[in-house]
Order: sequence, then C-alpha cells, then structure tokens
Amino acid sequence: AVPRLRAAPLLYAAAFLTVVGTVACPVWFFQGLEQMRILTLAQAVARALSIPALLLLVSRPEDYLRAATIQGAVPVFTGALIAPALWRRLRTQPPRPRLSQVREALRESWHLFVTQMGLVLSTATTTVVLGFVSGSTAVGYYTAADKVIRAAASLLGPVSQALYPHLNHLREQSLELAFQMMRRSFGWIAALALAVSAATFVLAAPIGPLIWGPGFAESVEVLRWLSPLPFAWALINVLGTQTLLVFERDALVSRIVIAGAGTNLALAAALSWRFGAVGAAAATVTSGFVIVLCLAWSVRRTVELVFAT
Repeated sequence: AVPRLRAAPLLYAAAFLTVVGTVACPVWFFQGLEQMRILTLAQAVARALSIPALLLLVSRPEDYLRAATIQGAVPVFTGALIAPALWRRLRTQPPRPRLSQVREALRESWHLFVTQMGLVLSTATTTVVLGFVSGSTAVGYYTAADKVIRAAASLLGPVSQALYPHLNHLREQSLELAFQMMRRSFGWIAALALAVSAATFVLAAPIGPLIWGPGFAESVEVLRWLSPLPFAWALINVLGTQTLLVFERDALVSRIVIAGAGTNLALAAALSWRFGAVGAAAATVTSGFVIVLCLAWSVRRTVELVFAT
C-alpha cells in the first residue's frame, strides 16, 4: 500500500526471517521453567556466528539482501540450536489445555501484549517517520546508531528474562519477599545499565567509525544522543515488568506505554523535520524517560496501596 516500502520487497522478505525465528524460538517456554542458561548460550552462539558471516559475505552496498538475511536468520538459528533441549522436555505428551483455558490465558495476557506492542511501536515508528520527513539517508544514519544501542542494551536481556518468572514465584509465597528482591535487583540493574549507557557515549567517536566504516560520521552524534536508552529501557523493565506487572497492574502499564508511544510519534515528527536523525534520537530518548517518570510515580502509589492493605 505504501510505494516507498513496496520498492524493496525482497529486503522486507529477508528481514521477515526475524518473525519466523521468533516463533521458532520459544523464549517464553524456558523463561517459564526458569531455565534460561541454555537459551542464553544458544542466542550468544547464533549472534557470534553472524559477525564473521557479515564480514565475509557483505562487502558492497549491493550485498544488503545478504546482510538482512544473516541478521534475520539469527533467531532462526537460535531456535535450531535449542530444538534438541526443547524436544527432551516435551517427549512426554503434555496435557492439552481446554478452549476455556486458552481464552482465559489470552484475556489475562491482553494488557501485557498491548504493553509490548506499545514498546515496539515506540521505537519502530521512529524510523518510518524519519524516512518520510527527512529521507532514506537520515534513516541510514539513525539505523546504524540504533543497531549499536540495541546490541548494548541486549546485554541486560537475559537478566530481565530470568528475573521476571522468579519474582512471580516469590510473589506467590510472600509480597514482602518479592518486594525485597525487587529492591535488591533495582540497584545493580540500574547501575549496570548506567555503565552501559556511559560507555556507549564515551566510545561513540573512537568505536563507531570502526563498526560502520567511512561515510557514517553523522551516526556518531546520533549514537551519543541515543546513549541514555539502555539506562531508560532498564528502568522501564524494572519499574514496569519486574514491579508493576508482578503486582498485577497490567492495565496501568499498558496505558503508560501507549501514551509514551504517542508522545514519541509526535516528537519524532516535529524534531525529525527540524534536526533529522539527531532529532529522531532526541525524540526517542525523551519519550523513554517520560515513560520512566510515569512508571516511577505509579510504582510509588502501588507500593503504598499494596502494603497499606
């Protein structure tokens, strides 16, 4: 339906491998069993192998389809690596849930789905808006920096994936135990994320050109503007997923995230038109910290209400 997007159908087909791999790699299964070690190892191996593949097979601008295919195939390869472990855990016939149980699970997880969708839209729409407002060159500068930011932020992914089911388990035993774990984990997760953000800002100039090659000088400034994001995303995860969702405030979290996505869309349109890729980066960071402030206020109110009762 959109001519600008329809111009590169094979590129989107290659990138769609990410969706296929996400389905083939049941993170939720190992997360629910609190057995994240094998999944984390498989993800690390798949990502590590993609680096020499990119270096060996992508050397010219015309190789962009190969680049998209390699990156999209990472979750597919991860799913293949964990398939034997998954099969061992499912050799016995699992009980089939009733249709009423499926409906109940979908109903209970609706707000969580909306929250995740809001977070995706909050970041994904930025490049779309930037492309329409400032052109594909600005998108290239922004995307180059965004890839580095997402790689840096992914260092904290296994921690949050393992912590969430553990906190839910503790909550079943005692609210006090769960809250104590939340308080202990908040400090060191925030400190680690802040260190990642600071390192990204400091190393943007010396490391960025080595990663991107010549012609991406503008991406260094974009990366500096995006450098607070690992810290913001960690706070969103701790305050939203690890706290409010555990306290069953799903609807509240989804409303905050959707409002943040709307804020990002408006800011991205305004700032991208005036400042290009740097404006898009500023919009993304600003909306991220707006979500953090709203979640922090909600956590304070929720904790007061929960322990007052």
